[in-house]
Amino acid sequence: MRGWRLPARALNGRLAVFAALVFLAAGLMGASSPEGGRKKYGPFVRVAAEKHGLDENLIHSIIQVESNYNPAAVSVKGAIGLMQLVPETASQYGVQNVFDPQQNIDGGVRYLKDLFSRYRNDLRTVLAAYNAGPDAVKKHKGVPPFPETLRYIRKVLSVYNGRGGTGGGQLYSLRDARGKILLTSDRFYLSLRRDAPSER
Repeated sequence: MRGWRLPARALNGRLAVFAALVFLAAGLMGASSPEGGRKKYGPFVRVAAEKHGLDENLIHSIIQVESNYNPAAVSVKGAIGLMQLVPETASQYGVQNVFDPQQNIDGGVRYLKDLFSRYRNDLRTVLAAYNAGPDAVKKHKGVPPFPETLRYIRKVLSVYNGRGGTGGGQLYSLRDARGKILLTSDRFYLSLRRDAPSER
């Protein structure tokens, strides 16, 4: 499907049916397990994590909860691909083909990075905004009390904890040996770099 372009406007019924058929075909060929998906799309995640300074394990945790590593996944709300980007967000971040794993991951990670900046690295609020949208976070002055959003946050943090993250509510920034800034909630990194500045 490389090269196929999705318009920024909302998905219509035919596109949803098409995506569902692609999803079914992917399933018949052997849908990715979390372990298989992590291995298959790990290089794209690693590049995006290093490029945008986010925790690689956190990105994997979000992908697993969002799509279970299925690049053809389409939600009933029109969110698409591995990181479940809505067409408007995909367009905003220059993603021309939301079904392309590399483009989808890069766009999703760029969006996450902006959310971390907007919410001062508060992980729970960032996850809430990724799930329910920044407008909902603004309206409720924090994590909205939506059951779906609260379940989403718990799921992502549970997966993240299992991958070595601490799942805390605060992310910290540190500069690695090459001068790159990394955002992480894993205090293990901070123990290695005690001189690393933290953002509270």
